[in-house]
Amino acid sequence: MADLNNLLRPFDSFTPSEQMDFCMRRIMIHSHIYYHQLKPFTLVEDRQYDKWMKEMDELIKANPDEIDKCEYANAIREFDPST
Repeated sequence: MADLNNLLRPFDSFTPSEQMDFCMRRIMIHSHIYYHQLKPFTLVEDRQYDKWMKEMDELIKANPDEIDKCEYANAIREFDPST
């Protein structure tokens, strides 16, 4: 079981791989909700989702050597910020 104190740390205290996992998980969850569950309902505006996509792209470009440390490494490798 995850340590609750570890989960409540500020985002900027995460390692690059933890940041990538967090961002990828957030994108995957909202994408699934939008495309598969509650269409056309979304929990976030398109602008916010686009911002998250850009943040994810920047994390990947800044930390390519960290991808293999990520829980979501396969999804991150296939990530396409243009969608």
